[in-house]
Amino acid sequence: MFKKAFTLSEVLVVVAIISVVAVLTLPTVINSADRNKNITQLRKVQNELQAAFSQAITKYGDSEEWGTGYTLNINRIFEFLDIKRCGVTFPLSGYSFSGYPVCELKDGTIISTSSIAIYVAVDGINGNTKGKSIFRFNINYNSGEILPYGYGIDRNASTNAIKLDNDMIQATNWAVVNGNMDYLDCASSLNWETKLTCK
Repeated sequence: MFKKAFTLSEVLVVVAIISVVAVLTLPTVINSADRNKNITQLRKVQNELQAAFSQAITKYGDSEEWGTGYTLNINRIFEFLDIKRCGVTFPLSGYSFSGYPVCELKDGTIISTSSIAIYVAVDGINGNTKGKSIFRFNINYNSGEILPYGYGIDRNASTNAIKLDNDMIQATNWAVVNGNMDYLDCASSLNWETKLTCK
């Protein structure tokens, strides 16, 4: 007795359905993978910046003594980073500060600074989206810490919601702490107490 086989038309219908599903879901999968890669890189850069800051303090002493006000010598931190080259252009206009270095790390990350801020393009020259590939860290010279922007200011006392001003740059703390960029999809529904993802 013969078993019934699928006809060519049935096989083609199944293949067509699978193709449509793949086309619809592939962009979501790729976007999620890109975000995860950027968060991993963001956390790595923070660790590298913190290590460099600690090494600079060991070599030069208390960072509060490096200068006064906003003239602190941030170049001392750069001395301990794995830099490929400096003098590059930051991939987003307005994030290169006169008198401060803009450097590319050997892993392709580009960093730009002001006196207390370090802006990071985790996608290198292709990173031009705030909150997705462009982030900011603040230098706390008092505590000797490199803190993700938003730390200490992004929790609203009444709702514990994420505050997103300055075009998502302030979400750096959310991305580092929670390991997601869901604020790009559902920022208004997120909060630090009960809603850490869009799901």
